[in-house]
Amino acid sequence: MTTSVTYESAQLADAITKAARVAPSKGAAYDKAAGIVFDVYPERACTVIQATNLDVTYRQVVGHMESSGVVADTRWRLPSHVLAGVMASLPLMAGSTTMLVARGDGAIRLASGRTKARLQMIRNDDYPTVDELDTTDFSDAQELATKVSQVAWACESEKHGDLLAGVHIDGNFLYGTNRYLLAVTECKVPISEPVTVPLSSLTTILKAATEVRCKVGTTPSAVFARFQMALDAETTATARVFDGDYPDVRSRVMRDDYGGHVIFSKRVFTETLSRMMVLARTERGPKLVLKIERDELTLDLEVETGRIQETFVMDDGAGLNEFECTLNPNYIGDAIAVAGTNEVRLDYGPTAMQTLRVSDGEGYECIISPIKPT
Repeated sequence: MTTSVTYESAQLADAITKAARVAPSKGAAYDKAAGIVFDVYPERACTVIQATNLDVTYRQVVGHMESSGVVADTRWRLPSHVLAGVMASLPLMAGSTTMLVARGDGAIRLASGRTKARLQMIRNDDYPTVDELDTTDFSDAQELATKVSQVAWACESEKHGDLLAGVHIDGNFLYGTNRYLLAVTECKVPISEPVTVPLSSLTTILKAATEVRCKVGTTPSAVFARFQMALDAETTATARVFDGDYPDVRSRVMRDDYGGHVIFSKRVFTETLSRMMVLARTERGPKLVLKIERDELTLDLEVETGRIQETFVMDDGAGLNEFECTLNPNYIGDAIAVAGTNEVRLDYGPTAMQTLRVSDGEGYECIISPIKPT
C-alpha cells in the first residue's frame, strides 16, 4: 500500500538539519542509532522527527500539510547525512512543499518541485527510545541558548566520552576545558546542583532556540538523570549527565598578576588570523608567535610551506611594552571569535610561559596556556 505525507519544505528542512547534527556518523553510537527517525501520526496530523547519539537526543514535531494512505502510526528511518544533504540542496521558497512517499519496498521517495529522490530506509530494529518530555515544570534558561557556544568549543572532544567532553553548569557560570585552556562565561541556569553535560552537538541548535527551558531529572526510558531542554513549543532535547566531580579548574588557573594588557578589535584580529591560517590549512600543530610592541600587535605564523606575518595597531593597553609568546593559533582564534563584544582585552605576562586571559567585559573569559617555541 502506498502512503504519502506532504510537509512545508522549510519546516521539514529545519527539523532534518538539526536532527542530523545529533545523529551519529561513526562508532558504537552509529551501530545502534544511525539515521533520523520519522514517527508519523495520522490522527494527530504530525510527524515526530528524532535523532540520538546515545548521549544526546533531539525531538521535533512537524505538522502535515496533507497525508494519504496512512491509516496507522508509522515509523520511517532514513540515513541522516544523505537526507540532510538532499534537503539542503532544495530551493526553500515560500509555499514550497516536500512529499515523502512509501510504497512498501523499503525505500522512501522524496518529491519537491523538480527534485525527486529515492532513499533506502534503515531497519527500525532496536532503535533507542527518544522520550516525549513533560515540560510543564521546566524553568526558563534562555540565556543558555546564547552563552553555551562561548564554552562548548573549549571542551574535550565528545569522542573521548570523559567528563571534560561536557559543559559544566553550576547555575551561575558555564565552563569548558580540554586541560590546555579554560573558557568561562556568566550564565544563569535554574538547577539545584551542578551538572556536566555534552552540549557540543546542540550548540548551533540552541543558538537558534527561542524559548529555552530546562530541568534535570530522569525520563521514562532513562536509568540515570538527564539534562532536559525545551527549545520551543515543538522541540525538545536531552543530554546525559556525566558521573564524577568536575575539576576545580577555575581556582587552579585564575590569576590577577599579569604583566600587562592590551585592548583591540575582535573583527580585526579574527580577519587577520583567518587570512594567515590559509597557509596552515594542511599543517598539523601549527604555532603562532604573538608579539606586543608598544601600540602594535604582530602575528607571525611559520610552517613548512612558508611564513606569513601581519601587524595591526591596538586600541589601548598598559603594563609591559614588549612581550612575545607562542600559542596554538586555533585556540587563540576561537577564544577571541566567541567574545560577546567587538572590544576584546588580552592580559599577558609577565613571562612567556604563563597563561594568557581573553575577556570581553561581559562575563566571558578564556585562559590559554602558551606552548613552547620552536
